[in-house]
Amino acid sequence: MINAYVARAGMGIINELGPAKIRSWLEILSRRLIEGGRARGLTLHGTNDVARKTPSTAFIVDDSHRIEAVMRARGVLPSARGSVIRLAPHFYNTIEEIDHAMHELSDIVGSRIPTACIHSD
Repeated sequence: MINAYVARAGMGIINELGPAKIRSWLEILSRRLIEGGRARGLTLHGTNDVARKTPSTAFIVDDSHRIEAVMRARGVLPSARGSVIRLAPHFYNTIEEIDHAMHELSDIVGSRIPTACIHSD
C-alpha cells in the first residue's frame, strides 16, 4: 500500500513540473555530460544527439567496475556497464553535480588509482 502513496507523490511532482520541462532540463544535463567528456578527452559511447538519446550518457573506459567503485567512494553514483561507465542524471540534478561527476571521472581515468586504494564502507 505504501508504494501506491509513493508513486502518487512522484506523479504529482512530474505533473507539477511538466514532462516537457523535465525533458528539456534532461537534454541540458545530457549535453553538459557530452561536452564535459569531450573537453576532458573522454570517448563517448553512443550518439551525441541529445534529441535522439536518453539522458544516460556513457564513456568508454578501462576497468569500469574499478572506476565505479572509486567514484562511489567520492560521492558520485555511476554504473559500470561492460567497457563503459554510465552517468544517468535525473530532473533533480544540477549543473554543478554534473560538473562534479565529470571532474571525478576525468580525475580517476587520468590517475589510474589502483584497486587497493579503494575503501568500501
